[in-house]
Order: sequence, then C-alpha cells, then structure tokens
Amino acid sequence: MTGRVVVIGLGNRYRRDDALGVTAARALGDLALPGVEIVTGIVDPLTLLDVWSGARLAVIIDAAVTI
Repeated sequence: MTGRVVVIGLGNRYRRDDALGVTAARALGDLALPGVEIVTGIVDPLTLLDVWSGARLAVIIDAAVTI
C-alpha cells in the first residue's frame, strides 16, 4: 500500500447520465493536491479494482436520482 489517494469520478453524460462524479473529480483535480490521483472515464466496473489497487485511500464520487 502506498501513500497515494485515488479519487474516482463516475458518470457519463453521453449515456444520459448527469456525470456529476466526473465533474466533481475534475474540480478536485484542478486543486492539484499532492499525492492525489484523479481518475475518470471508467467504463467497466471491474476496472475500479485496478485503479484503487495499492492506494491508501480510494474515494468514489457518483450520484443517483430517485423519483
């Protein structure tokens, strides 16, 4: 396990999604926080395992709307 932190933004506005997770992750990326890796564009959920493997902390940002 390393000291890195991974922030994963989920969502895809091209799939009729609000892409809130992607937008929030990119905003955090704009802060250029040391040791924080921003990841967006996850298509296959199993990719999440590779992305957060070895990280000290993984933060996943997503949103859902219920009616």
